[in-house]
Amino acid sequence: AWGHSSMRRLPIRRRPRSPVSPGASGDPTEYQEWRRLPLQPGKRRETCVEEVVRGKLFSFEQQQGVFDVTVNIRMTVLPLSCGLVVVNPIAPTPQLQEMIGSLEKRFGKPVTDVLLTTTQVEHKVYLEPFSRIYPQARIWTVGRQWSFPPFPLSLIGLFP
Repeated sequence: AWGHSSMRRLPIRRRPRSPVSPGASGDPTEYQEWRRLPLQPGKRRETCVEEVVRGKLFSFEQQQGVFDVTVNIRMTVLPLSCGLVVVNPIAPTPQLQEMIGSLEKRFGKPVTDVLLTTTQVEHKVYLEPFSRIYPQARIWTVGRQWSFPPFPLSLIGLFP
């Protein structure tokens, strides 16, 4: 199915830029919109970053899971000549926004593209918050997006 599903640019309904601010506790790992996908560890989403290929590929990971079973979810950032490209977004906590901000300063370029290369909910649910935080970024996604229950995707804030 790789050859049959090409990436396409989609217009996203965007609200005004509103960076996610720390919660009442002031914890930069706190994600206020965690109820969008209420998995463990709840609203606390600590982010780990690794420079996989020096200056060319960065990996960001957060944990999520059900009950006592947690796994890592990964987002990749590629600095290209056009700007930073985010692949498969994760929860945009203040901590993650600060990490991306440091890459923007390091490379002197903003986030220009956000790619959703999957139909899996654990990445799809963070696309709309990312589009609010980085309103200048172009949004790209694979086809055949879905929701369960089968609400129109515009109703859950993904696509117009």
